[in-house]
This record gives sequence, structure tokens and C-alpha cells, in this order.
Amino acid sequence: MPKKTWFASSDLAGLPGLPSSREAVARKMARTNPRSRPRKGRGGGKEYHISSLPTDTQDALLRAAVDPAVPPPSVATLRSDLKDVSKLLTGLARNAQTNPEATRLREMRSSLIKAILLLNIELNGRHD
Repeated sequence: MPKKTWFASSDLAGLPGLPSSREAVARKMARTNPRSRPRKGRGGGKEYHISSLPTDTQDALLRAAVDPAVPPPSVATLRSDLKDVSKLLTGLARNAQTNPEATRLREMRSSLIKAILLLNIELNGRHD
């Protein structure tokens, strides 16, 4: 996740999934009822939370936040981290069998596994 999570329309203009002018971005965002807050500083306007942006825009912002000097994690590191998270979520789901959140936890675990595998493919160009 990028360090910055709130973006003004001028920051977003021209990114994938959004129009090229800040005015058009503001109009498009107003139609989607996004999570927003008043922008501080000169000019006013709004800032939009990254979670409210189109998926293509979120992807572009996340890619821009990746430091190219930092090498991607190894497959072994990803597997180890995945095992740790999987154990945690599996334990939570087992302890919550009578809880309606159990299904949600299993779905979150499955989604996390898929996301990590896709990230591994994108970063390392393989899925071994």
C-alpha cells in the first residue's frame, strides 16, 4: 500500500481509469459517491481515498509506489509468509465455526492466497 492514501483530482488526472483533466475527474468521482474528505490548502476541493478509486487507478498508484531499487521478494519468502498468514486465518476460522464470520474468514484466506500468487507472478514472472 502506498504511504499516501488520499489523492486530489489533480493527482489523479490522466491515470488509468480516469479522465485527463482534474475537473472531469471531480465530476466522475462525484457520480460514484466515493469516500472523500475536504482538501486542505489553497483551492479547496476534495481528496479521494484510494479504496474509492477505480481498480485500474489503484493498480497504477500501487505500481508507482513500488521502489524499483528494492528487489521483489523471493518465491521462498512469499511461500513462508503465505504459510504464516494461512495458519493464522485457518486458526481463526476454526475457532469461529459457530460464528457467521467463519465463512468470511475462509473467503478472505482464499482471496489472500490468490492475491499473493498473482503478485508473485507479476513481480517474479513465474509461479513456481
